[in-house]
Formats: sequence, structure tokens, C-alpha cells
Amino acid sequence: MIGRAAKILSRAFPNMFYATSIALLLAALVIVYLDNQKTAERLIALRLSPPATVPLESFDAERHTGLAGEVTLLAQADLTAPARVTHGGPLSQRPAVAFPLLPAGAEAGPALGFAVFPDAEPDNGTVLWPRYLTDVRGVGKRGPLVELNGTLGAPAGLGEAVRAALSDRALDLVPSPVAVTPWVGSRAAALAEPVRTGARVVLFWLAALCLLAGLGGTWWSRRREAAQEDDRQIMPQMFAVPYFQPLTESAKARDRFPPLPGPEDPRLRPSVARGRRRHLPVPRPVRLSVERSAR
Repeated sequence: MIGRAAKILSRAFPNMFYATSIALLLAALVIVYLDNQKTAERLIALRLSPPATVPLESFDAERHTGLAGEVTLLAQADLTAPARVTHGGPLSQRPAVAFPLLPAGAEAGPALGFAVFPDAEPDNGTVLWPRYLTDVRGVGKRGPLVELNGTLGAPAGLGEAVRAALSDRALDLVPSPVAVTPWVGSRAAALAEPVRTGARVVLFWLAALCLLAGLGGTWWSRRREAAQEDDRQIMPQMFAVPYFQPLTESAKARDRFPPLPGPEDPRLRPSVARGRRRHLPVPRPVRLSVERSAR
């Protein structure tokens, strides 16, 4: 019973890795398909004009968002409280900087959103805002009036970090702030860059590892079955009981004495005649005369 269960598990072990590898590969292919769709959408948006500039306080995501999530906002950047955060995996931490965004004519009040630059590097602890806020349209009461052209939203995991950093600076932020990631450089270069999600590379590697594990399990299972088959063939030979074959009797030995009656011979059975028991005579051995050859 245990051997049969072990045999079933040894065969199911590689199949589980094969199924996991196929599932991971399909997930990676789905991500590749979605990335290609986003890249095609950005190329179409590149052929069109950017969305019209909308003040931050009048922005509506459903009406003012173009293809590939592109938006163009006019807002007042608060330079007194930039947020410095890091994002990425544990082995690839990258710095980022975010600026709170206020309405164009606001003097105080909560920030309606923030502009985040994922690949920014603060210089000597001071954020040089002209490197990032390049399209300045005027000067407000809290900071410069800037036009921000980019994608709506923040990279995964970065929005929560920016909200936490702004809260630590005691900056009021509306419950649902507008997050925008401006283009770095020209709009044409940003939209022409293909979309590549890092998760698909991880899924491809995991699928390859599961495939190798399945192949290793198949090799081990077949080797184990071959060893068991060899044991089944060798064991009967090792524990076989030796026996002696009867010696062959020559014709001369058979003719020397007549065969004695066995227990099954009917002549040895007692017979009753007239109330008396009599036995058949036992045949006497026959003496063979040996003829001597004349010299």
C-alpha cells in the first residue's frame, strides 16, 4: 500500500510542476499581450494632439483623460513641502520626488493632488524643482503655475508612499487626490517607448524553474522505477531454494533387480477368502547369472 502510494506521488510530483509552469507561462503571455495593447494605444495617442489643458480644480477624469491615460493639467506647485520617497523591489530601490498641487489661485487649503517623478534624484538634500517642473506658465501665491502633461495616476505602490510622506509633513491632502506622472523629456519620446511590465520577466523565470523541476522529477521517477524493476528481477535469484535433481539410473542398474512393489501396488493389499486373511507372496529377487567371457 505504501509502495503504491509512493509510486503515485512520484508520478504526480512532476505533473504538478508541469501544470504550474504552464499556468505561469500563460500569465506571462497575458501580461505581454496587455503590454502590447498599451504600447499600441500610446502610439495612436502620439499621432493625436494632447488633451486640452484643464485647471486642477475643474479636472474630471472621465471627460478630460485621453488615450493611454494622458492628461494636461494647470496647477500651482507647492515647493515648500516636496516629498522624497523610494520605490521598487528590495534589490532595486529607486528615489522619487513628489510635489503637492494646489488650485491656480489658492493661498491656503488642502492640496488637490500631487505630481510624482519616479526617477528623480534629490541633489544634496535639496530638490531642484526647475529640473522637473519645466513648463512654467506664471507665478502663484504659493508657488509657480505649471502645466503638467503626462499620465493620470502614479506607479504601483508609489501613490501610497507619497500620501504617507505628505501626511508626515503635516500637509493637508484631500481624501481622493489627483495623481499625475508627467512625461520626463519630450512627449514624443515618452509615448514612443514600449511598455514593459517587470512582472512578466519574473513569471517567465518562474515558469522555467518549474519546468526544470518537473524534468528533474520525471528523471528521478523513471530512475526509481528502473531500480525497482531490477530489484524484482534479482531478488528471486538471490533467495531461490537450491534443490538436487535425481540421479539418472543406467539400464544395467535397472535390469539388475526387479522393481519392488510400492505401497499402491494392489498385490500387497490383504484379501479375505473364506474368513481368512491371506497375503500375496512377495516376489523374490532374481539372481542374474554373469557369463564370463572365454579367455
